[in-house]
Amino acid sequence: MDVESLYTNMTLVRILLTVQQAFHENPNLFRPDDAILKLLSLTLYNNDFEFDGQFFLQLRAVAMGRKYAPSTANLYLKELDHAATYRYHIHPLLYSRFPDDIFGIWPGTHSQLLTFQKFLNTIIPGIKLTITVRHQIIEFLDTQVYKHHSPDGSCSMYTKVFFKPTDTHQLLHRSSFHPTVPSNP
Repeated sequence: MDVESLYTNMTLVRILLTVQQAFHENPNLFRPDDAILKLLSLTLYNNDFEFDGQFFLQLRAVAMGRKYAPSTANLYLKELDHAATYRYHIHPLLYSRFPDDIFGIWPGTHSQLLTFQKFLNTIIPGIKLTITVRHQIIEFLDTQVYKHHSPDGSCSMYTKVFFKPTDTHQLLHRSSFHPTVPSNP
């Protein structure tokens, strides 16, 4: 499954609430929670950028270039992960998410999987999942995951590297416009 346009569909209020909830669930007397939340709010609500010679204020979503964007995205989808694993009457045999891509093994029928997808699409407003179903081999990130049936009747999953059709296997020379790394003193 893929979370459609995750970063651009994250609301600022929910980002702050999920970070605040994570602080509450993981207390640390030495962490300045209020100060962190104020700074996060400041950067979320005052993110301006230039495009085509004009300046804009981003009123929604987290900027993808922010260092905290992946962490806030993970917190943002925590409720979705919990619902996917525990709140549906059929539980995936495997559910694993890497920022906005989800890999799973479904024990039910195709129709039940589509109903599960509809359920997940109701968990967080604005967050929608698209689904790709394969029975033997599927691409996930830069891998292909495939089934192997042994002569004894057992079935195992294996992976191999996946190259997108647009990959030209071109590499840059290490001196190609890369900043020099100072040598250790």
